[in-house]
Amino acid sequence: MLALPPISARAARPLRVAVLLVLLAGPLSAGPYSEMFVFGDSLSDVGNTHYWTTVHWTGWAAPDTPGTAYWQGRFSNGPVFTEWLSEGLGFGQLTTSTAGGNNFAYGGAYTSDAPALQQLYVNDLDTQIDDFTNERDPAPGAIASLLIGANNFLLGGQTNVLAPAATVGAALNDLAAAGINNFLVLNLPWLGLTPAHNGSSAEAEAWNQRSRDYNAALSSQYDAFEASHPDATLFRLDLAGLLGNLIENHNDFGLTNATNSAAPGLEAGASNYDISQIVPNPDEYVFWDGVHPTAAVHRLLGYAAVRAVLPEGDYNYDGQTTLDDLDAWRLGYADPTGLYADGNGDGRVDAADYTLWRSAFDGIPAVMGGVVPEPAAALLAGLALIARRRPRCVAGQQV
Repeated sequence: MLALPPISARAARPLRVAVLLVLLAGPLSAGPYSEMFVFGDSLSDVGNTHYWTTVHWTGWAAPDTPGTAYWQGRFSNGPVFTEWLSEGLGFGQLTTSTAGGNNFAYGGAYTSDAPALQQLYVNDLDTQIDDFTNERDPAPGAIASLLIGANNFLLGGQTNVLAPAATVGAALNDLAAAGINNFLVLNLPWLGLTPAHNGSSAEAEAWNQRSRDYNAALSSQYDAFEASHPDATLFRLDLAGLLGNLIENHNDFGLTNATNSAAPGLEAGASNYDISQIVPNPDEYVFWDGVHPTAAVHRLLGYAAVRAVLPEGDYNYDGQTTLDDLDAWRLGYADPTGLYADGNGDGRVDAADYTLWRSAFDGIPAVMGGVVPEPAAALLAGLALIARRRPRCVAGQQV
C-alpha cells in the first residue's frame, strides 16, 4: 500500500474508505494485465531524477531535484497518479528503474534532445525507451503508461509540436516491437491553466493553444499507431479535458483553490525554499507549485487512469464487472467522496454510476426495471443473486 504523507481529515476520508474496500475484497488481482511500465516526465516520476541528483551524483553541481519541499522525490506533495494506477491494477508499490523497478519516467524529461548537461541526470523519452528495450523482456499482457511533452515547451521553448509528437509515436512503435500491446496514453494538460501561466488571459491562451496544437499532433500519431498495430489496445485518457473540468468544477471534488499554488514561489530544484510559505490546507489546492498538481489531484487522476484501462463498472478494480462491484458502489454511495466508484468521473458517486455498472453487467434481473436501489436494497439484490453469480469480462473502454 502507498505510504502517504500527512493529510487533513477531510482528504483522508476517501482514502480510509478505499482501504476498507481493499480489506473487504481481499488482495487485489492484477486484472487483465501481467505487469505495468511507466514512461514520461515529472507527472509520472517516483524518484529517478531525485536519485541522479542526490545518491548517484553526490557532491556535484546539480541541485537536489525536485528538492526537500517535495515529497520523497516526487514532483508533488505526495504520491503521483502512476502510483495510484499501479495500486489500482494490483501491482502494489511502483518503484524507480534506477532501483530495478518498472517506472522509467524522469522529472524534467523532454521527448528528446534536452540540454547536454541535463542529459547527465535526466533520461529523455528516447533514452527511457532504449533502457527499457535493452534491459527488459515484458511478459505477454503488459501495459505501459506514457505521458510526456510539457518540458519541450516549458523548459525548451520549442514551438514545433510535430517533432516531439513524432518521438512519442516512435516510442509506441518501439514498445510494441518489444512486446507491449496495451498502452495508456495521456495528452498534455492546458498549460495556460497552471499558476505559472494563468496570470493574464493572453498568456494563458497562448499556452493553451500550444497544448491544443501538441495534442492534435499526438492524436494523429495515435491514429497512425492504431492503424499499423491492429492487435494493440490504446487507451486514450484526455488529461487536458480531465484537468480542465476539475479546475472549472473544483468544488465538486473537495478542492477550494484552482488558481494559485499551495507552495507559492516553489520551483523544482530550489534548495532554500521557505516552507513556512506553504498553505495549511494543500490537499484542497489543485496545484502544488507553479505547474505540478497536488497529491490530492494526482489521486483523482489515478482513479481516472484506472477507469480508463479497466471495464466499465469495475469498481473493485479486479478486471471484471461482477456483483462484487455493486458492493463497491454501495460503499462509495454511502460516502460519495470515495471516488473509486465514480464511474463517469463527475466527482461524485451517485445513481448514474450504478446505472453505468448495471449496463455493463448482464446479470441484473429484468424485474428491477429502471429503479435505482438505495444502498441497503442494492445489497439485498446482490445477496439474492449470489447463487447466479458469474464473472463477466468486459472489454476496456477507450477514453
